[in-house]
Amino acid sequence: HYMVPEDFATIYNLAPLYQAGMDGTGQSIAVAGQSDISLSDIRSFRTRYNLPANDPKLVLFGSDPGGLGGSSNLEANLDLEWAGAIAPKATVYFVYSTSAFNSMVQAISQNVAPIITVSYSACELNASPAYRSIWQQANAQGITILAASGDSGGAGCDTQGSEPLATRGLSAQFPSVQPEVTAVGGTQFVEGSGAYWATTNSANSGSALSYIPEKAWNESVTAGLAATGGGVSRLYPRPAWQAGPGVPNDSFRHVPDVALSAAGHDAYYINFAGTFGGVYGTSASAPSFAGIVALLNQYVVAKGQQAQPGLGNINPQLYRLAQSAPQAFHDISAGDNLVPCAQGSPDCVTGTLGYAAAPGYDMATGLGSVDANALATQWN
Repeated sequence: HYMVPEDFATIYNLAPLYQAGMDGTGQSIAVAGQSDISLSDIRSFRTRYNLPANDPKLVLFGSDPGGLGGSSNLEANLDLEWAGAIAPKATVYFVYSTSAFNSMVQAISQNVAPIITVSYSACELNASPAYRSIWQQANAQGITILAASGDSGGAGCDTQGSEPLATRGLSAQFPSVQPEVTAVGGTQFVEGSGAYWATTNSANSGSALSYIPEKAWNESVTAGLAATGGGVSRLYPRPAWQAGPGVPNDSFRHVPDVALSAAGHDAYYINFAGTFGGVYGTSASAPSFAGIVALLNQYVVAKGQQAQPGLGNINPQLYRLAQSAPQAFHDISAGDNLVPCAQGSPDCVTGTLGYAAAPGYDMATGLGSVDANALATQWN
């Protein structure tokens, strides 16, 4: 099956929020990118799924990066279409430049939106630690930063997809590994013999019938390194809030924090270069979770818990909620992000490296996926 917006809303229980008027009205999300886009793609996507017309606002910094029709353009379409699909009436800003990380910095400097989502990543050892003070500034401004945890499993310094074997050892990815960022990992649906999909589509092309059991996303056998990113930082200390059942008792930051569907097994449908097709990876789960956070922002303002949108770093509350309101999460204890590794390379002892999902927190799926309605109603 493919995932369309109505399917996502059914599986992750967004319908009660929509019925209560939580549709993104008055909210805003900044998508960080590094290419041009074609608005006709975004419009076609929204038309196909009966979403209200709502073009993203284009915010260019510096030189025009070009790249229309390239991989960065595809990434931008994925992020813009799905963040906007989950929060259909939110204002989505596409902040773009020649570097997605520079786009993030500019979005923070200009205080563009209280949510920033980015799907680009790098080996944490190759990124400047100076970025951390900028993310801290963002949190102080009330900005929540969401980042894909990566698609190379436990081998965050190896390239996803194109490399058949990991050679650089266990590692995590920047910027998701930094404590001021919420790392969004990936899951894979496990339908088994259950009747989780209708035999026909609805008027909005949806066919999911309910929540579908999940395991950690790992399709490395068929696609090179292709598994949910996760692991332990080599640079950043474990913050006091990262505690609870399953969290390793050590001194370093662990990722991811949460996870959502990211597998090619049920790929996300997007429009790119005038054509619809399926894409997958944590690049899909991160902007989708950004849409959920926009609904959460709207909810807490509507309930008088905050005067204006802007939750800042949501990680402390996520870890508290996992213990005080576990119904807000689907704890995922199956699967792993183990990827094949080259014999003799760092951490390659048994031919694979990575981490298994387990009850409670784990470095494959974090706290698990979310029940969006429970997340919002239990938040305070």
